[in-house]
Amino acid sequence: MRQKYILTQDGPGGDLHIQEFAVVDKDLKNLDRELLHHEHFDFIAEVHYPGAEIQRSISQGTASLVNTLRTPNFFPIGPYANKLAETVIALYETPQEAPLVLFFDDVDLMLFTEEETPEEAEAAEA
Repeated sequence: MRQKYILTQDGPGGDLHIQEFAVVDKDLKNLDRELLHHEHFDFIAEVHYPGAEIQRSISQGTASLVNTLRTPNFFPIGPYANKLAETVIALYETPQEAPLVLFFDDVDLMLFTEEETPEEAEAAEA
């Protein structure tokens, strides 16, 4: 599945908003990712977090932030949740006026061996 997350913040230290979109149309599954446009993605979920709660979780570490970001209705898989957390940390360190967009393709996850994490694969390539 191809997913897109749009992260916005209500000013420095403000509330966090995450929108999740996914390509669900089977006819688009083989379309090159560079050719995908916003209209190809279906809205899946939107979550809001108080800025103080996010800042508190950031101060307790990435694992705490991942736990805060995950809800019963918003539960990205581990690698995606970790990347979302890293992006949220960067967003709170250097607020952006424009939304941040993350794109994930599950095919990329299948490129790694069972014993190898994405981080280990990146380190091996360097």
